[in-house]
Amino acid sequence: MPRQKRYIAENGWYHVVNRGAARRHIFLNDELKEIFLKILEYVAKKYEFKIVAFCIMGNHYHLLINTVHANLSNGMRSLNAIYAQSFNKYRKKDGPVFRGRYQSTFIENHHYLNNVVRYIHLNPESAGIVQKNDRYYWSSHIDYQENQSRFDWLYKITWNSINDYKKYINSGNSEKILDYYKKNRKNCILN
Repeated sequence: MPRQKRYIAENGWYHVVNRGAARRHIFLNDELKEIFLKILEYVAKKYEFKIVAFCIMGNHYHLLINTVHANLSNGMRSLNAIYAQSFNKYRKKDGPVFRGRYQSTFIENHHYLNNVVRYIHLNPESAGIVQKNDRYYWSSHIDYQENQSRFDWLYKITWNSINDYKKYINSGNSEKILDYYKKNRKNCILN
C-alpha cells in the first residue's frame, strides 16, 4: 500500500513527532540532546522554519513548526538524517535510528495551536519524568516562562502575560486533544 501523501503548505503549522526504532532511546544523554538542538537550529535557519515549541524525551521528540515555505518534508528529512548520522557516530554503530518517517499533524486553527503547545510542554510530566514540567530542561516550556529565550531560533507564541501562559499550561491537557491522538492511532506519542 502506498504511503499517504502529506498535506504541506506555505505558512503551515505542524505538530511533528518521531520516535526511535523499536522504541529504543535515541537521546541517551545531555550531550546527544545538545547535538539534536544544534541540528534543529541549523535546519530551522536553512529551511526558514519557525520552531514554536519543542520537547526532547528519551525515545522521541515533539516539535511545533511553522513553515514559511512548503518545505516541511525536506527540513524533517535533513533533521532526522543528520541526527541519525551523529547518533550512530557517537555510538560507533550503524543502522536505523528512527522507526520511519516522522508523523505530522497539520494545525488548522489557533485554538488547536495553543492545545499543541500545552500538550508538548506537559509531555515530561505526563510521562512521569518530572513532577512539575517547569523543571525539565529539554523543553521550550522553560523559555515560555522566562522573559527571554535560551535560543535565538525559538519563535515563541505571544501570550497576554506569563501568568496567562502558566494558568493555561497548569489547566492540563484537554480530553479532546488526548482523544484526537488516541483515535488517530497516535497514542504512541502520549508517553
